Amino acid sequence: MRMKMVMAGAVMLAALLPVSAKRLERDLDKFTKIRVTSAYDVKYVQGDKYKVVIEGEEEQCMECTETRVTGDGVLEIRPTKKFGLFGDEEKNDKAAWKITVTAPTLEGIECSGASDFYTDESLDVSSFSIEISGASDAVLGTVVCDELEIKASGASDLNIRKSAKVKSASLKASGSSDIIVNELSGNEIDADVSGSSDVRFNHVSIKNALVNASGSADVVLRGTINNLTKDASGAASIRYRKL
Repeated sequence: MRMKMVMAGAVMLAALLPVSAKRLERDLDKFTKIRVTSAYDVKYVQGDKYKVVIEGEEEQCMECTETRVTGDGVLEIRPTKKFGLFGDEEKNDKAAWKITVTAPTLEGIECSGASDFYTDESLDVSSFSIEISGASDAVLGTVVCDELEIKASGASDLNIRKSAKVKSASLKASGSSDIIVNELSGNEIDADVSGSSDVRFNHVSIKNALVNASGSADVVLRGTINNLTKDASGAASIRYRKL
């Protein structure tokens, strides 16, 4: 009886002790885009090598995360199966795992399945694409490119915290997505916002802007636009404040 009590106490003590973090590093083939298809927390940093580092508490679950580069140069991050305390049917809390992706440059991201993407790097490429869906979040620092394409749907959020310097930009937001661009400069932008989405440009310097809003969407632009063409239908609103 006494031995059972000692063993039970040891089990309880082990449960209270902090779980040591695990770290898994993988080298990758060359890629130019990242595609995340499940609820992972992904960070991108610039570096000479192509690699991914997965950090978390469950080493076995980390092994169930697939990171592969497709033939067209896209790094896919996805679960190989659902694995949990009660077997394959229980979904993991993958957001508790931190995934850091390293590459010399990046030309686009695709986030779905409630995934989170973050980078504070300055992305300077010829074209950059952002596609987020399924309640995913993406936060970027600075984007410099000729062509910028943004698509947000399904209650997703995008925040370009610093600036986007482009020749042309295309933006589509639907569902109840939110997009914030702190500073946007360039020749032209074409924006189509629908549903109950909110889009805000804190400071713009644009020659030509075409903005369409429908449903109960709300678009706010502050700054300087030489030629603004706007069309709001339903309960949608487009507000422009010249600075």
